[in-house]
Amino acid sequence: MKFVIRELLKFYDENYKVKKHSNSIKNLFGEELGIDLFVNFLGKYYYKELEYFCCRGGEYIFVGAEEYSAGEFGTCSIPTKVTLSNPSDNTSSIKKSHSLDGIVRCPLEKVAYLLEVKSWSIHSLGGRSFNLKENSIKKVAKNVWEHRPKEKNHADNINPSLAKVLTLPTNSHLREYLKGYTIQPVIVYWLPLLPERGCVSLGAHGEDYSIKGIPVGFEQQIKDSQMGEYKDTWIAHAGKFGNLNLSDKLIWFSQSAYLRWHENSERKKPNSDCGDTDSDATCIDLPMPRTQARLKFINEMISS
Repeated sequence: MKFVIRELLKFYDENYKVKKHSNSIKNLFGEELGIDLFVNFLGKYYYKELEYFCCRGGEYIFVGAEEYSAGEFGTCSIPTKVTLSNPSDNTSSIKKSHSLDGIVRCPLEKVAYLLEVKSWSIHSLGGRSFNLKENSIKKVAKNVWEHRPKEKNHADNINPSLAKVLTLPTNSHLREYLKGYTIQPVIVYWLPLLPERGCVSLGAHGEDYSIKGIPVGFEQQIKDSQMGEYKDTWIAHAGKFGNLNLSDKLIWFSQSAYLRWHENSERKKPNSDCGDTDSDATCIDLPMPRTQARLKFINEMISS
């Protein structure tokens, strides 16, 4: 499925007038878009072999990119659980149940990425058009980083809707699939992010993956992540989950920054992968099997 990058950026970052449609459109493909963009980045610049976590007929499976692109898979809920101390009673604990949006594993390198996708954009934040141009993108990215959602009663802690990425799957079959892997948590944001310090930009082979000073993504030490008790529990459990090796880093990935970087790098090439669309446009080709299945049903119900 080909996406025109400029139109995606207009919709999410610039056109506040489409707010009344934004949630419906994001519900159609936003989560899958985030996963596939992150995998696109990994596949191009890090790993030769990747496997997607999918559901088929009630069964949890991992499939390669070709099978994933060709198949029709159901939306997977990945239940997770974490045990936290009870703030009202130091001797007791409470269990919090969550679910994550996706898992991608790299069999050769033995790395598995736990993915939490957030499609928050100008529509979700109640703001106005960012119109991210060269002179303002850094200011916006710094502001977005500084104002990440915080926990209601603990202003120093990141909201559990983000912190839950530091939880582990409870399903025993899924855990078996991840044995021997390093478990790497990833927050797939939409908006660009620019931390002031303490983070390392993603890069491979010495290349700089940033656009106008904004990194496509970066690593943050989990101990510095402001994830409250989720962070403390993750660190405390490191090495205590059988053959699972828990990473000490958290990855933040920006879909907006990656699309901008991809658009800039691909524009110089003779084939921008847009087929018959505007020759000045730059596209990105993503599998999006669930979205394609949904659009097929919609088209069958509507008569032209």
